[in-house]
Amino acid sequence: MLCDQREIFSPGRVTRRVAIIAAAMQCPVCHRVFQPEQSKAMPFCSPRCREIDLGRWLGEEYRVPIEPDDEEDEESGYAPRVDDDDDDE
Repeated sequence: MLCDQREIFSPGRVTRRVAIIAAAMQCPVCHRVFQPEQSKAMPFCSPRCREIDLGRWLGEEYRVPIEPDDEEDEESGYAPRVDDDDDDE
């Protein structure tokens, strides 16, 4: 039994699928798909996942990447520490 492609890809049917997919979100912690309007812990699916995420930030599992700006360091007088362990040998 083959379906007619016009029926599968009819504009109304595709639009409904897109709306359903767009309305659902994936929790960044447990990756469960959920409806945002049903969650009190957005963008997480539950308060538990929100607390797990907070714990990861506080435990420094997540970090914001920083690229040092050499010019800014020179102006402020900050010089990065250099280990001279190799010279002691």
